[in-house]
Amino acid sequence: MAISQSIRHTFITLIFSYFALFPAIAQSRKEERAFQEAVRYYEAGIRQSDNLQKQRYTSYAIGLYTKYLRSHAGSKNESAARFHLGYARQTLGQIEEAKNTYRFLVERHRRGPYVGQASRQMAYLAIGEANWEEAAKYFQLASQNLPEKNLRHSAMTKQAECLFKLNRQAEATVALRRIIDTEQHPHKDWASFMLAFQYFEKDDFETTIRLLKTLVTSEQRSQYHSQAVFYTSLASVELALEDANDSHLKMILGMSSNVPSLTPDQRRNLAINKARAQTSLMGLYSKKKDWDTVIILYEKGDFGATGKLEARRCERAGLAYLVKQDYRNARACFRRVDRALPKSPEAFEASFKCLKCDYCLKNPDFGERVDIFFELYAQEYPNHKYLHSARFLQAETLYDRKDLENAALIFSNIDRSSLDANMQCELLFKYGWCLSESGQFDGANRAFSGFLAEFPEDPRAAEVYNKRAEAHLSLGDYTSALKDFEKALTLNPVPTQTTFALQGSARVLRQEKKYETMIARYLRILSEFQDLPVDTIANSNYWVGWGYYKLGKYSEAPPYLRKARELVPEFYNQPVGDLLILSSFNSRNKMALHTALQEVYARTPTKKAPHNILSWLGVQMFHDGQIEESVDYLERATNLENPKGTELGVWRILSKAQNRSGRFTAAQKTSLLLLDQTQEPRWQADA
Repeated sequence: MAISQSIRHTFITLIFSYFALFPAIAQSRKEERAFQEAVRYYEAGIRQSDNLQKQRYTSYAIGLYTKYLRSHAGSKNESAARFHLGYARQTLGQIEEAKNTYRFLVERHRRGPYVGQASRQMAYLAIGEANWEEAAKYFQLASQNLPEKNLRHSAMTKQAECLFKLNRQAEATVALRRIIDTEQHPHKDWASFMLAFQYFEKDDFETTIRLLKTLVTSEQRSQYHSQAVFYTSLASVELALEDANDSHLKMILGMSSNVPSLTPDQRRNLAINKARAQTSLMGLYSKKKDWDTVIILYEKGDFGATGKLEARRCERAGLAYLVKQDYRNARACFRRVDRALPKSPEAFEASFKCLKCDYCLKNPDFGERVDIFFELYAQEYPNHKYLHSARFLQAETLYDRKDLENAALIFSNIDRSSLDANMQCELLFKYGWCLSESGQFDGANRAFSGFLAEFPEDPRAAEVYNKRAEAHLSLGDYTSALKDFEKALTLNPVPTQTTFALQGSARVLRQEKKYETMIARYLRILSEFQDLPVDTIANSNYWVGWGYYKLGKYSEAPPYLRKARELVPEFYNQPVGDLLILSSFNSRNKMALHTALQEVYARTPTKKAPHNILSWLGVQMFHDGQIEESVDYLERATNLENPKGTELGVWRILSKAQNRSGRFTAAQKTSLLLLDQTQEPRWQADA
């Protein structure tokens, strides 16, 4: 039977193809034989229990694999050969060579089961060197490439553990979620608990409770059930939820760590749990403002708490002591926060609270402590409100010590916008006061104006109006001063400020010669306020009397003037005496003038009264038959050394009064003086 042309052509093509592929097939078989030979020695070495035989077989396998890889790079068995080579080297203790082999395999092939095996070996070698970063990297590769499910699961767990060692919480959270999302992962409960713990450490208590819910409510209780219940209770108490199981925490806190059956690790874990329970309970009672219970809980001890937990425990206790005004214990607690978390934001805040305690304790070296606070924190927190608040407390301390100039200097360098409203109010008030007392009246007015504009309802507003008015007076601005005094009065302030405003406004009215209004102000002081200082009462009486004198109401002035002198004689003797004399003389009231002069002479015998007043009174006394008094006043009014300084009529009356009073020698001298004066003959004869 004849073969067709096409079939013959196909047959011939197949024959030629076979002979063309025969060398490649032969080469593949040779490569496979070489690989299998290396595998036999490799597996034999693995099986050997005798170290010498193991070393001999493994060393021979290393040589075979090395030769194979040199001759057959890129073959289908390359990744297996490289892993076996690396593992054989690792078996012989050639760790660096093994790591280089594993690393080359991973970088060359990127994926596959042997990449997974090599990554797993690299990860465990890194753990042996405590190189957690490299271990985490290779465990991740292993979890993605290992064919065995249990090894993948183990690698995922180990990766998360390494990330915890590195404190890379965000990456650890991702790793934990991978475990949770992996079906039938044996460590899913562990991952759920650890993920919840991550959120607990970040104070995300709502998420903590949500993540732990399955562990708490599951019918099949895992080994993490009790811990899940504990942390759920902690989170609930921190949130002060209505169903917060504080009884569970109290039970933990009450447990004894002296039970003989407890191992050292169990004792340590119990102590930490007690510290957590204690701290959360302190937080719960802080929210309830039950400060006594907070302090009782704190004083149970620290249970070995450290770091963030100890800082939070002491911060809550410090707040309780601060509210109870136990500043020494509060300060001790805040110092422990600083030691638990040095150079942290919590330490910065605690250091500031220490300063607040020092301020309340009136620590004598408070200023130096503020300076140290700035040395420690000013560079890291250059514009923080605590820095300006600390300076404010330093300035307040100087203010309380009456060091007003230095207080004003510090007040001026504080950024007021960084303070809370209460401190801003205090700053404006005290800064203005310091400037006013230091004589810097323009600056004081600006500070007081800012205070009144921003805090018009402050109970010290009247005091500020009075103080600003005083500054206006010092600057000679009487109009503005009067307006401020009047404004203070409209606020119906406390008696001391009312009297100050009345006195101040009366002073301005006196300058403006509005005496009737001035008198009304002082009379209001005297009528409305009974418990005033003696000086204030005396001053008001004096100026009422002075005002009546200025108005020509001479008869109304003496009672007030005498009251002022009676209350503060050392200050008002002279001015009151002068006004009483002038009032009596101007009203031509002989007896009132006589009384006024006698009161003055009784207090100041050498007092010199105006000659014209004495002359007038002496003459009036002579005509009324009061000869002795007449002689006394006329002798005070005249001067024998200067006869022309007195009218001749006064000399004549004096001469007659001296004769009638039996003072003949004095009368003779006066008469001889008259004879020496040029006068009419009849007066000459009379002399």
